[in-house]
Amino acid sequence: MSQTSMPTSSSSQTARDELNPSRCTNTRCLTVSLITAGVIQILLGIGGIVAPYFAAIAVEILFGTIVVTVGCAELFYAWNLRTLGGSFWRYLRAACFLGTGAILLLSPLEGLMTLALVLGLAFVFDGALRVMTAAYANHRRGLLVLDGIIGMAIGGIILTGWPQDSIFIVGTVVGIRLMLSGIIALVMGTSLAVKTH
Repeated sequence: MSQTSMPTSSSSQTARDELNPSRCTNTRCLTVSLITAGVIQILLGIGGIVAPYFAAIAVEILFGTIVVTVGCAELFYAWNLRTLGGSFWRYLRAACFLGTGAILLLSPLEGLMTLALVLGLAFVFDGALRVMTAAYANHRRGLLVLDGIIGMAIGGIILTGWPQDSIFIVGTVVGIRLMLSGIIALVMGTSLAVKTH
């Protein structure tokens, strides 16, 4: 009797493992993550290409919000350490972050020129790092190299058009970059799913 109950227990355990995402295998989780990230990036990329002005403003506002959040955290940190020495410099640091974030949020058009320069440099460095790290990849190494080269090319386009076409370039290029990265992530995810099945 005990022998007949064992397979039932084993099959129910397997069913629970399949339904519980935290128990899924690394390959399965990686596949789902790649496909989900790919679809989201493609949708955001299409939005950026269709409406580059709004995409550029959205990126700039997001960046400004992050800087303001960092400033608030620095202010909280400075307040907690107010009894220690050097509190003036901590408050000054928080004020710099808050001031920079406020400028980005209150005058997004001017902030876009600076943001375009930062994005251009970031894309170039990110692309170069992707190409260098592709040598250590076990799966779809060529796609990672292609992704890195595209990133460096897009960064070069942003820097070439700076500062005259900052708004249009930031929105369009960020949209293209997101869409291409999404397609590559989707291809990697689906090919991994096919390979495991």
